[in-house]
Amino acid sequence: MALPGREGLDLHVFLDKSVLEVFADGGREVVTRVTEYHGPEVRGELFALRGTPRVFGGKVWNLEPAWRD
Repeated sequence: MALPGREGLDLHVFLDKSVLEVFADGGREVVTRVTEYHGPEVRGELFALRGTPRVFGGKVWNLEPAWRD
């Protein structure tokens, strides 16, 4: 659902092995979920309940761990 007066929604999505965080509208809305880790690859999927999602840009960063086991 778009915000009032806007056609789209600005999302910042952060996903690592077990945590998903989504910031919408510059952080006015935030969702954090701890998920189960299922192997070496981390994947995400974009979908819409109504209509077709359109992505107008994106960036992906591969980060190194903050510490080693």
